[in-house]
Amino acid sequence: IADRSYDVENNIKPLLNENKIVIIDRYSPSTIAYGSASGISMDLLINLNSIFPLPDKIIYLDIDPKEAMERIDNSERFHNLELLEKVRESYKELFKRPPFFKITNIINVNDKSRDEVNRMVSEVINNVLAQEKMGFKADN
Repeated sequence: IADRSYDVENNIKPLLNENKIVIIDRYSPSTIAYGSASGISMDLLINLNSIFPLPDKIIYLDIDPKEAMERIDNSERFHNLELLEKVRESYKELFKRPPFFKITNIINVNDKSRDEVNRMVSEVINNVLAQEKMGFKADN
C-alpha cells in the first residue's frame, strides 16, 4: 500500500490534475486479485485500496492459466499454474462487484496473437477516448 500511495501522490494525481491520460499496466485491481488469491480477504483489500483514485476504465486480458503458462518466458516464471488459476478466479469475483463491473472490459485473449490483442486493446482505448471527447464518462 505504501508504494502505491507514493506512486499515486507523486505520479498519478499530478498527471490527472493536468487532465492527462494515465495508462497503467498494474493497479489496485491487480493488488486485490493477487492478494485474495493468496488468502487475504477480498473485502479487506478492496477497503484498503479504496483510498486510491478509481480508474475510469479497466481492461482485463483474460487467458486460460494453462495457455498463460505456455506463453510465459521461462526466465520470468515466478507464477505457477495453481496461483494463476486462483488469481483468475479472484479477478472474476472482483469484476462482479460494484464499481468494478461497470468499468471493466474483459478481453478473452486465448489463442490470440500479440497483434490481435494489441488491436483489441486499442479498440477499447479508442472508444474510451471518443466517449471522453464527447463529454461522456467511460463506463462501458
